[in-house]
Amino acid sequence: RSSSSSSSSSSTNGSPSRATSVAGTTSTAPATTTTTTTTTTTTTSTTTTTREGFTIVDQADIYQHVLTAMDESSSVTHDYKVAVLVDYLRSLNFHHIAVQPFLHELLVKILVKKEEYYKLHQFLQYHVVSDSAHVACQLLALERQYPPAAQLALDMLKRLRTRSTTVEVLLARGQLLPALRFARQYDLRVSVLRFLAAADESDDAALFYTVFSFFEARAALAPGGSTAIELNSPECATYTQKFHRMFATSLAARQQQHVLAVAAGGAGA
Repeated sequence: RSSSSSSSSSSTNGSPSRATSVAGTTSTAPATTTTTTTTTTTTTSTTTTTREGFTIVDQADIYQHVLTAMDESSSVTHDYKVAVLVDYLRSLNFHHIAVQPFLHELLVKILVKKEEYYKLHQFLQYHVVSDSAHVACQLLALERQYPPAAQLALDMLKRLRTRSTTVEVLLARGQLLPALRFARQYDLRVSVLRFLAAADESDDAALFYTVFSFFEARAALAPGGSTAIELNSPECATYTQKFHRMFATSLAARQQQHVLAVAAGGAGA
């Protein structure tokens, strides 16, 4: 005779043991009697709540389980996606909760997908989208589709005080003179070799002259400094020779003017 019953197991000290899903057979008397014991699994989850009893949902959970799913859904309109995300950002700001960068990145992604660059520009100007290095990189990538995005990114990097990154970005975009002005303004150490190489590749003689003269003047101010050492290094020798070869006449005229100025000063004394 077979019978089915449900029982809960206990430990030897009388406290209940952890419930698990087990189905087995045990012999309790003669071989003809079989008892099947079945237990059920109980799963509990812990949540964080406030003193008032409200459940706290992390931004990462909202992003992963709500916002990302909403963005990937074809049944949700674009305007609704933007409205939901913007309202969530406003709610976080209202309660003085720091917004995680991935939320701003998602908003930029949603707007770019529909080429709403003007709205994105407004959100950046009114700080709906906060400054971050990740957002700045997103904006730099949009330069071809929306040229003002590059300047927005540079302004953001300056506000973030990521000065070395700003110089790198300007150099990568071929804006050598703005990069040098920025480096001079904040007295930043930059790679002489990289700037000379970029100026040489531009095939712009005036730009090459200006860039080399900048480092030459900086080296003269600190003969034992890093700029002077790098400028006189074997790696930069090719550019130094090219500079003197291309502008020999201008250099001779400049040297003559300097001699005349020194002589005039001595005569006046």
